Amino acid sequence: MVSNTYNLISPRNKALKEIKFMLRNYNKIKILIEKRKEELIDRMNLSNAAWLRGINQESNTFEDVIARFDEDWQIKRYEQWQEFLPNLFEVIKNFESSILYKFLQLRYFNHLDKEQIMVALKVNDAQLRLIASYFNCIVYRYAIKENLFNEEVQNSVAM
Repeated sequence: MVSNTYNLISPRNKALKEIKFMLRNYNKIKILIEKRKEELIDRMNLSNAAWLRGINQESNTFEDVIARFDEDWQIKRYEQWQEFLPNLFEVIKNFESSILYKFLQLRYFNHLDKEQIMVALKVNDAQLRLIASYFNCIVYRYAIKENLFNEEVQNSVAM
């Protein structure tokens, strides 16, 4: 049963994977964007035939690839997370429990393992799992508010 006090929604597997990936790679998002741009550039075809085809139809010329940077869903997603995460960190720091911010720092900024986090927070394994689960729900809730994910409503409501 979900607590009405916090109105938490548990993230689905795909969302949880994305949340953890983005948190782990927070300082590398610019690099991820540049790698994606390089991938798009590597796919382009620089032959004369491609250039001639590009006059009359869409092709993989340099100009077309550069134009696709703004349309690429993966680059857009990275940019959304890049804008969202600093705001999320401030909200967690100022409005959520201090243990969540400590967990965020230890796990995603300092990249400590589970045992080191348990020692630093002075909690046992079950408590750490609960903190991590609660943290993921909080991040998911704020991500839904910022339209990074769509809220999924379960159809198993009693009639």
